[in-house]
Amino acid sequence: MRRFTTLVLAVVYVLAQAACRSHSSDAKLQNWFWLHSSEFKELLTLAQSDSAITVQPKSLTIEFEPGRLQTFMIRDDSELPTGVSRERWHKYQKLLSSLRVGTLYKDKQRVMFQMDEPGILNGDSQKGVLYSQKNQPSRQSLDGLTAADLRTSSCEATKKIQDGWYLYLSYSCN
Repeated sequence: MRRFTTLVLAVVYVLAQAACRSHSSDAKLQNWFWLHSSEFKELLTLAQSDSAITVQPKSLTIEFEPGRLQTFMIRDDSELPTGVSRERWHKYQKLLSSLRVGTLYKDKQRVMFQMDEPGILNGDSQKGVLYSQKNQPSRQSLDGLTAADLRTSSCEATKKIQDGWYLYLSYSCN
């Protein structure tokens, strides 16, 4: 029984260590941002001209009026909601794909470009690029941070790349 317990603890430890390293490194995401900064800025401009939205490869969530969100599953152009042109949808899709952004989230304060999706191996966390006109508290590094490291804050940490632009790491701290 003791060997089994030790084995289980070892497996849990290895998985916990893997979870801490399952995101792209800060250096990798920063380099990606610098290589594609003009495309990030183009996607930012596109998103800023829309109301609060969430854009994914096959869905679009729009806030038509405060507090009233509607999600559209879009398999082809005929399913686009009123007010969203084909050109605009294709522009979003092209930029999301070329930047390898899984989801774009926008609210009144910030635009988040999710690069690493939440999953079981990363503790249901996400990492990516964030734009905010308001200064964000900045850390030297996001590499290796865990949910426990962020429990005293908003379960999110940022690292400044340049004025207005940050890397972010966010955990579900429910």
